[in-house]
Formats: sequence, C-alpha cells, structure tokens
Amino acid sequence: MNTILITNEPDGDLANNLIEREKTRLVCVTQNDVYIRTADSIILGATLTISTQPLIDLPIIRSELSKAYPLIDRWVDNKVSISTALEQMMEYTTRLIGVIEQHGPDFAVLETGAPHHLFTYCLDTALKYLSISAFYLYGNAFDLRCIIFRENDKQEHAIVSDYSADSVVEEYVRHVEENIDYKPQDSINSLSSFLNRQPTYAAYIHLKQKLATYYQKHIKPSRNNNSLSIKLDLPTISFWHFLGLMQKQRAYQRLIKVSIPFDTKTIKSTDVVFAGHMIPEATSFPECPDYPGEIDILLDLKCRFPDAQIFYREHPAISLFSEENHIHFQGLHKNPVFYKQLQSIGIKIISPSTSISEIRKTQCLFATKTGRIAIENSILGLPTLIYGFPFYGAGIPGAVNIRSLSEEKTVQEIKWLVRRNNKSSSSVKEHLTKMFSGSISNPGIGIKTNSQNDLFIEDIIRFVSITLQKK
Repeated sequence: MNTILITNEPDGDLANNLIEREKTRLVCVTQNDVYIRTADSIILGATLTISTQPLIDLPIIRSELSKAYPLIDRWVDNKVSISTALEQMMEYTTRLIGVIEQHGPDFAVLETGAPHHLFTYCLDTALKYLSISAFYLYGNAFDLRCIIFRENDKQEHAIVSDYSADSVVEEYVRHVEENIDYKPQDSINSLSSFLNRQPTYAAYIHLKQKLATYYQKHIKPSRNNNSLSIKLDLPTISFWHFLGLMQKQRAYQRLIKVSIPFDTKTIKSTDVVFAGHMIPEATSFPECPDYPGEIDILLDLKCRFPDAQIFYREHPAISLFSEENHIHFQGLHKNPVFYKQLQSIGIKIISPSTSISEIRKTQCLFATKTGRIAIENSILGLPTLIYGFPFYGAGIPGAVNIRSLSEEKTVQEIKWLVRRNNKSSSSVKEHLTKMFSGSISNPGIGIKTNSQNDLFIEDIIRFVSITLQKK
C-alpha cells in the first residue's frame, strides 16, 4: 500500500478522499500532533511506537535548523532563548524522522506554500534528511491558483491540469508595457486598506488569535490535548512583546519619513538598488535560505560591487501592520537598529514614496530576493539580480541568478551579460506562461475564500494519482 504524508487533519475532506479513492495510508503532520490514518483507524502521536530508533546525524540536523533563526524570531516569544528553541526543534525533528522513516511515505504533499512555520520547517528538514520528495502548494498572486513545486527551491513544478495561464500573463505583460507606474491589484488592495495600517487592528487580531489558542488548549476537549503528542510546543509572541514590535516599527517609519522627495539623480547607472520586500525577512527566509536577512544581501552587494553605491529602497508596505488577518511583525527587523546598520555600512535609503519607475530611469542595476520587480524589469529590458527562489523562477529571462555568478563581475559587465542574451518581453511571457500553466485550484492559500475546496480536492487526487503512477 502506498503512503503519503500531508499537513492536513486526519479526518478532513482531503484525508478522507485520499483514503477512499486512492486506497493510500496517510502520515498526517499538523501543528498539534502526528497521526497515522488508515481506512480503519486514526493513530495518535501519543500512542505511536517506534520499533527501532534510527541513528541520526545530529550535527547535520542542527546545522539545518540553525538557519531558521528568522522563523524563531517570528514565532517564539523573546523570553525563550534561541538555544532553548533550537533544542526543542532538534527534539521535535528527530521524533519526526523516527515516525516518518518507520512509515516510509512515498512523497509528501504540503499545503503550506513554503515552510514559513517552525513546525513545517522542522518537517521540511526531516524530509530532506530522509531524501523524501516534498511537493509544496504555492499560492500564485497572478491568477489566485496554486502551483505545485517540487521542493522549496521551485526548480521543478508539476503539470496537473489543462489550465493555461496565457491570457493572465498576456494581460500582465501588457499592463507593465503600457503603464510605467503599474501596480498589481493585490498590492493595491493591501496598501489601500485603512485597517491594514492601524496598529490597533493588528492588536485586535493578535488578541483574537491568543484567545482562540487558549480556548483550543484549555477549554475545548480535543484529541490533541495530550502531553505525549508529537508537536513543537513553544510559547508564541506575547501581547507585550507584540506591543514592543509595533512601537519599533512606528519608530522606524518616523526615521525613514522624509519631507523632501528623494532625488533619483543621485543614483548612477553603475549603482545598485536593492528593493525591500513587502513582508519582513522573517517570513521570506525559507525562500532565500543563503541570505535570510536584508542586511545579508546589502553586505553581499557591498562586497561584490565595491565601486558602486548601494541603495535600499524601502517597500511602501512598511506602513502596514497586518493583512488579511495576518500580522506582519515588521518591527522584528524594520526598526531603529536596522536603520543604524544601514547608515553604518554606507547604504543610502530611498523613501518608499519614490516610485520604482523614476528609479528605473537611472538605468541602475536592481537586486531582489523574490520580488515581482524582477518580472517587470525583465519585461522592460532591465537587469535584476535574484537572490532567492521566487515563484516565477530564478531563471526568468533578463534576470541574473546570484548563484550563476561564478566569478566577480562589475555592474556594467552584468548589464552586458544580460544584453548579450538579448531576451525580449515575448521570452518573458513564454517563461511565465510555462511556469503558471497546469496549476490547480486554490483552497485558500493567500486568498480570502476556500469556496473552491471541492475543485482543489479533485486536483490533488489527480496529482497524487499521476505521481504514484510514476513511482
């Protein structure tokens, strides 16, 4: 019998359909426990027994988990030390390895977009250690569908449906070419929301989440209320910790606020502009594992291009405290300490009110982790350095993947390299269409509704069936 690992509840719609229609056994890893689901039973983590505990190379596990410090910042209260958090993550990951190895899933289907949570990062580490393929469902802001990527580096994706992204990509390219100040609709919606910019509303969301957690843990009877459950039980950010982060973000906002517009004439064509991201590096970390922080990238740019001035253009979303019931916690890294670091290493700050279109006129070199600015630049024939694993593919025509630079190059040499390849907007269109076509219905990852749940289940069943046939 085939076995599949999922991050869904063992008695949910997806699990029930997989059991009934694909006759599989399931390993269900959730935030609260690990379950083994068969057609006849659900075995809880507290009652699971490991016949033989595998010998685990703990230094390898520790090295991988140590990279997750941005996620520890985001999910764990600051009263808990990094060392304590890592030790508990080590224990949890080794338990996952024991269960997963014993039950031997053929592959994993993870409805998480990317391992942005501590427990999913530990799961991802366990799967990599055991060399078990993991497929991530990544919400695509272009068409609100889900791309199924194999592994988190997004180098390979599955073609599941006959859906074509041609018209969506065509429209996007047309908008970028016709409007130099074009902004995607999802960005407009987030930035224009009054509630998203209110610290008090973020506080309301935080308290609501805390109350829901308390209810689930202490009041509502649940199969998960067992001290022997296999789970990562670390205290989340407290309300007072949260208030401190809000204050730090407000202080940073005041520091970067300028009364005089930034003069883009100070940017030369030999300079580099790093475009800051909409959410802090604490959540973009898994998709940029070699450069988890924005300071990491700015330091790298300083070293790579000693003759260039490096600029940091803050994202307009620095004004947001929440979005779609999701708290940004930008104060974790966007704070007065970050501002002083930028000054100490000679990075010049560009106000978020300065439009990208004005910066593009300088013909400078852009850099990003995973931002959509690389797509727009490629359409317009401008080069971008990509540091992470973006959903549109690090190999998008017109951009340069930082991993491909095997030797030192100047800004002008990189521009020449891009011009020599002479990729047009039509090649960008072809690349994006190929990346986004064949995707599946979105059950609610990054969007408001999960009304497409039935379609999503059908798509996942089809994907599982196709993948099992290839085994």
